[in-house]
Amino acid sequence: MGKPKPNHDGPELTHVDGVPVKKPVIKKKFPRSLRRDLTDAELVAAAEKMAAAQRAIEEANSELDDFKQRHKVDVKTHEGVLEKNGNLIRTRYVHEQIKCEATLDYEAETYTVTRLDTGGIVEERAMTKTELSELALDDGGNAERKDDEGDFDDDEDNENEENDDE
Repeated sequence: MGKPKPNHDGPELTHVDGVPVKKPVIKKKFPRSLRRDLTDAELVAAAEKMAAAQRAIEEANSELDDFKQRHKVDVKTHEGVLEKNGNLIRTRYVHEQIKCEATLDYEAETYTVTRLDTGGIVEERAMTKTELSELALDDGGNAERKDDEGDFDDDEDNENEENDDE
């Protein structure tokens, strides 16, 4: 037997055991992206989110600018450390305030500066006329300088040494 011809006046029928049966209609629900117009409330909410995002961007850019400025200062500081210590390594010395002692030998008419940390002589020269004229005698006939320079606070640095080789 052949297949029955469809009835074009209504739904197509199938035959089950010779009995005509209407084909079922099946419905399924599923999501699909379609256009929907936004409500005024949804448009206002979107505009508020845009404004908040714009403020956040401006704040982040401001923070970035502040960070960049701090970063530049940090980099300059570290570059300074590199330069300073590189110079120390290259030159192998540093200038510092070192306690020294000046010896004015009026008999030899010499002025000598000695480092107190190493005992090394820093300067040795003939005394100037001004230095020679600074010598005064006290009431006992002992020599003393008219002005005591005393660059350091230590009492021992300000003592006058006398040589009694008689």
